[in-house]
Amino acid sequence: MKVKQIISIIKGLDKAQVQEFLYNLFRRPSTFPKLKNKTKQNKVLHNKAVNFRVKGEFYDHIEMSGTYASAIISYGQDAKKRLRIFRHVTFPSLRLKHDMTTSSVCHNFTKEPKILVNGVMVNNETLERVYIKGNLELTSNFKNGLRIVRSEIISKNYEALIEKTTITNLTKNKVNLEIIADVKPYKISHRMCKNGDIKMVTALCGEQGDFELDKETKLEKDLVPKASFTFYAVYMAVKDGIKVSINLSEQIRIRNSFIDTAMDYTTLETPNHYINALYSHCMIRGVESIFETQKGLLHSPGGGRYYAAIWANDELEYASPIAPFLKSDELTTATKNAINLYVNYMDTSDVPFEHKNPLPSSIINGVRPYGVAGDRGDTVMVGLGLALFLLNLGNQSLAKEYLWAVEWCVEFCNSRKTKDGVIYSDSDELEGRFPSGNCNLSTNINYYMLLDSAIVLQKELGIFDKAECYEKMQKELKKAIKTYFEGQVEGFDTYRYYENNQELRSWICLPLIAGIFDRKEGTIKALITKLYKDGKMLTSSKRTTVWDRSLLFALKGIFMSGETDIAMKYLSDYSYDRLLGMHSPYPYEAYPEGNGAQLSGESLLYLRIIIEGMFGIKSIGLGKYEITPKVPFDGVYKLNKIMLGNKLADIEVEKGKITVKTVDKTFTGLVSLVVDFGSN
Repeated sequence: MKVKQIISIIKGLDKAQVQEFLYNLFRRPSTFPKLKNKTKQNKVLHNKAVNFRVKGEFYDHIEMSGTYASAIISYGQDAKKRLRIFRHVTFPSLRLKHDMTTSSVCHNFTKEPKILVNGVMVNNETLERVYIKGNLELTSNFKNGLRIVRSEIISKNYEALIEKTTITNLTKNKVNLEIIADVKPYKISHRMCKNGDIKMVTALCGEQGDFELDKETKLEKDLVPKASFTFYAVYMAVKDGIKVSINLSEQIRIRNSFIDTAMDYTTLETPNHYINALYSHCMIRGVESIFETQKGLLHSPGGGRYYAAIWANDELEYASPIAPFLKSDELTTATKNAINLYVNYMDTSDVPFEHKNPLPSSIINGVRPYGVAGDRGDTVMVGLGLALFLLNLGNQSLAKEYLWAVEWCVEFCNSRKTKDGVIYSDSDELEGRFPSGNCNLSTNINYYMLLDSAIVLQKELGIFDKAECYEKMQKELKKAIKTYFEGQVEGFDTYRYYENNQELRSWICLPLIAGIFDRKEGTIKALITKLYKDGKMLTSSKRTTVWDRSLLFALKGIFMSGETDIAMKYLSDYSYDRLLGMHSPYPYEAYPEGNGAQLSGESLLYLRIIIEGMFGIKSIGLGKYEITPKVPFDGVYKLNKIMLGNKLADIEVEKGKITVKTVDKTFTGLVSLVVDFGSN
């Protein structure tokens, strides 16, 4: 980055933002190594796991998260077929500063325990096989005589990444193994970290798995032919003076149990194995990225930068609505914590709404509001996520408790109405990366959907006069959206993203999500013929940047519009590409920006394609759901163990017939079905 560019950026930031910008630019460890991904791998699915033999120069990365640590493991082999592993580990509960977005302590563990075979250092392993199912397993060989299997496993309960290594002697001779730990920790002083002196340690543990810091620095084993030896490396952050004792086998069991449980929260069965498998993988990534903070559990995006903090889009707009459908107590708790943090920033004074501040884009570590692009439409994101959470949860007492907050968001947005009848916001969630004008389609469609949910809540709680008022506001807004945003863009009858916008933008999919189908034909055609490219969706037809979130919204919208065959084709292509393409196995944020970081919210958006799009589940009351599946007639489609209100339900769709089963009830219908469990 050039000096002039740095100066121009700094001019628009406050003091805290300048500190963070300079830290990220000069001091923060890089998240990814400079490796090249040149060869497409022949990947296959095995019991939903991604499995492949490695060929050629290859690179990929995967994130995995526990309550106190999150690791991004970059791995592959170089042009000389040598194994490369790069471990970037973040510790969200350890902070350089309370209130800086990227101030979670992180470290690149570049030194691993040394392996010596008959006194010769193992440093030219060839990567043979990769296996991914929540954890990452890498199989390599050394001079065609030893097989080395490394399993990268994040700890649930400690600030640690665990690497389990098993070495097998495939030669005809006995060999001597020596494993030597790197005993020089990297220290972060109390002058930098609010948690005091922190050591970054690469430690060693023998095959018994009972780990104590500094207990073992060298292991030795004579290995006869066909015999194996297992040891553990622990990459961790340790507060100065704290003794650490971990049962590594138990931590691995807990992680494996989490993976099995997460994949079983809800299960999807369709004729398409790729969609089924990606649904299960997204369940893992979607619910694992929850961290302990001083404000309790918080869901966070991850990606190497975004931890121990919440965002109006990722955590409220994306994650909150789906939490009630899943059996994850941690996700539900984290969602409630996020809602409570945002509620604290709602100004309830007598100041007119037009003079009140918008809700912050994010809240860092539960203590500091943060934003870099003014009002991104964050208030409507929060309001929409909150309203959908309350409806999908179906809890009447909670709905009564938070209805005022939904109303606050509605009134704030209404105070930003322009003379054209649409809602003003400074920017959108892309934060100035792309133009958004004074009034953008995203903020306005989100407000339309917020009003829709607020109307249902008002009616359910008996406030019919306000519901009628909101209905009038929604009708006026729909008319204004039509007048202001509809237009022909690059030859397609679709939407301008903002006034005078002359290039197609991926967020033209949003009216489909809202049930506005006036221009669905032109919009879908523009999305799939102009913006969709090789399993990715261009943010703008004139740029090469891709963001998965808009593609995920588009797929859901195409389902909701009733274009089932188109939706299934592109969902299948997308699912295959993310699982078995160049970057496995999760949806990701942006590329080339962010290097395809596997943010957790994108995985939850994939789940919402299935729940809200394919199976058409919509809350039409507290504990009352309309189910309108958009699936082909080519087989049986099942969504099992979905939470509807306080009931665990199985949904089956076959040739238009819908069956919903709970422990004590069965509902059936054709094409569409309403199930009413009553509020809980």
